[in-house]
Amino acid sequence: MQTAGTSLRQRALRYLVSQAHHPRGVVGWANGWMFAHRPSNRKRNIWAVSLLDVRSTDRVLEIGFGPGVAIAEFAARATRGQVFGVDHSRAMVRRAARRNAAAVRAGRVHLAHASVERLPSFGGPLDAVLAVNSVGFWPDPVERLG
Repeated sequence: MQTAGTSLRQRALRYLVSQAHHPRGVVGWANGWMFAHRPSNRKRNIWAVSLLDVRSTDRVLEIGFGPGVAIAEFAARATRGQVFGVDHSRAMVRRAARRNAAAVRAGRVHLAHASVERLPSFGGPLDAVLAVNSVGFWPDPVERLG
């Protein structure tokens, strides 16, 4: 038998998990702040970008960029290239745009509100593609990666 407290706890947990999957509103904003400042998440994003050996003229994409930590790392490395990002959360697009405002204004970073099922055109081939902490939320990830 479930108590009212258990039911409330389960609903709260489901809500928080749904916010990690698709951040929105004030709680989504707070999630983005947490992901941007959590040391293990920052290190994971920076480490993943370092593995790709991005050069200054590369064209790179991050799918599910969240608060834009890896986007900033890409922009610091692809100083004469182009950095693209797609995220299905408007809250994360806004957060990442603020984090990368100078590179966005300079036309080196392009962020879009889009889903992995409907990626926009990037105007040419990409040198690297990255997804950190987002593949688990994709519908049919095996098909998307194929």
